[in-house]
Amino acid sequence: MTNKAAGEARKGYEKFTGKCLSCGYQFEFASYTSDGDKVRRRDGDISFCINCSATAEFSGNGLKPVDEKELPIEVKAGIEATRQAWLKVKYK
Repeated sequence: MTNKAAGEARKGYEKFTGKCLSCGYQFEFASYTSDGDKVRRRDGDISFCINCSATAEFSGNGLKPVDEKELPIEVKAGIEATRQAWLKVKYK
Protein backbone atom coordinates (compact mmCIF):
# COMPACT_ATOMS: atom_id res chain seq x y z
CA MET A 1 0.00 0.00 0.00
CA THR A 2 1.39 3.43 -0.90
CA ASN A 3 1.76 6.15 1.73
CA LYS A 4 -1.11 8.04 0.07
CA ALA A 5 -3.39 5.00 0.13
CA ALA A 6 -2.44 4.28 3.74
CA GLY A 7 -3.28 7.85 4.71
CA GLU A 8 -6.61 7.74 2.92
CA ALA A 9 -7.46 4.44 4.58
CA ARG A 10 -7.13 6.01 8.03
CA LYS A 11 -10.25 7.04 9.82
CA GLY A 12 -11.03 10.72 9.91
CA TYR A 13 -9.40 11.52 6.55
CA GLU A 14 -10.53 14.59 4.63
CA LYS A 15 -9.14 15.92 1.35
CA PHE A 16 -9.79 19.30 -0.26
CA THR A 17 -8.23 20.76 -3.38
CA GLY A 18 -8.33 24.37 -4.42
CA LYS A 19 -6.51 27.38 -5.79
CA CYS A 20 -5.10 30.42 -3.97
CA LEU A 21 -7.25 33.46 -4.68
CA SER A 22 -4.18 35.68 -4.72
CA CYS A 23 -1.49 33.86 -6.71
CA GLY A 24 -3.39 30.95 -8.27
CA TYR A 25 -1.25 28.27 -6.60
CA GLN A 26 -2.98 24.86 -6.81
CA PHE A 27 -3.03 23.14 -3.43
CA GLU A 28 -4.28 20.02 -1.73
CA PHE A 29 -5.32 20.02 1.89
CA ALA A 30 -5.62 16.77 3.79
CA SER A 31 -6.11 16.00 7.44
CA TYR A 32 -6.69 13.00 9.58
CA THR A 33 -6.30 11.97 13.20
CA SER A 34 -4.97 8.73 14.61
CA ASP A 35 -7.99 8.27 16.89
CA GLY A 36 -10.47 8.44 14.02
CA ASP A 37 -12.02 11.77 14.95
CA LYS A 38 -13.00 13.84 11.96
CA VAL A 39 -10.88 16.95 11.48
CA ARG A 40 -13.22 18.94 9.32
CA ARG A 41 -12.62 22.37 7.98
CA ARG A 42 -15.56 24.59 8.79
CA ASP A 43 -16.95 27.69 7.19
CA GLY A 44 -14.96 30.57 8.62
CA ASP A 45 -11.71 28.62 9.07
CA ILE A 46 -8.70 30.44 7.61
CA SER A 47 -6.55 29.08 4.79
CA PHE A 48 -2.90 30.16 4.43
CA CYS A 49 -1.21 29.88 1.02
CA ILE A 50 2.21 28.22 1.29
CA ASN A 51 3.24 29.86 -1.98
CA CYS A 52 2.48 33.57 -1.35
CA SER A 53 1.22 33.70 2.30
CA ALA A 54 -2.18 35.12 1.33
CA THR A 55 -5.13 34.25 3.54
CA ALA A 56 -8.65 33.23 2.57
CA GLU A 57 -11.68 31.88 4.40
CA PHE A 58 -13.26 28.48 3.85
CA SER A 59 -16.85 28.93 2.72
CA GLY A 60 -19.03 26.09 1.50
CA ASN A 61 -16.96 24.06 -0.94
CA GLY A 62 -14.42 26.77 -1.68
CA LEU A 63 -12.56 29.82 -0.50
CA LYS A 64 -13.53 33.46 -0.31
CA PRO A 65 -11.36 36.54 0.24
CA VAL A 66 -10.80 37.63 3.82
CA ASP A 67 -9.84 41.07 5.10
CA GLU A 68 -7.24 40.34 7.79
CA LYS A 69 -7.91 43.76 9.38
CA GLU A 70 -11.45 42.57 10.22
CA LEU A 71 -10.34 39.38 12.01
CA PRO A 72 -10.17 39.04 15.82
CA ILE A 73 -6.80 39.96 17.32
CA GLU A 74 -6.02 36.37 18.37
CA VAL A 75 -6.62 35.14 14.80
CA LYS A 76 -4.42 37.92 13.40
CA ALA A 77 -1.69 36.92 15.86
CA GLY A 78 -1.90 33.30 14.70
CA ILE A 79 -1.70 34.34 11.06
CA GLU A 80 1.30 36.55 11.76
CA ALA A 81 3.09 33.75 13.64
CA THR A 82 2.39 31.38 10.73
CA ARG A 83 3.62 33.97 8.25
CA GLN A 84 6.87 34.50 10.20
CA ALA A 85 7.52 30.74 10.32
CA TRP A 86 6.69 30.50 6.59
CA LEU A 87 9.19 33.28 5.78
CA LYS A 88 11.95 31.47 7.67
CA VAL A 89 11.36 28.30 5.66
CA LYS A 90 10.64 29.90 2.29
CA TYR A 91 13.75 32.10 2.30
CA LYS A 92 16.09 29.76 4.16
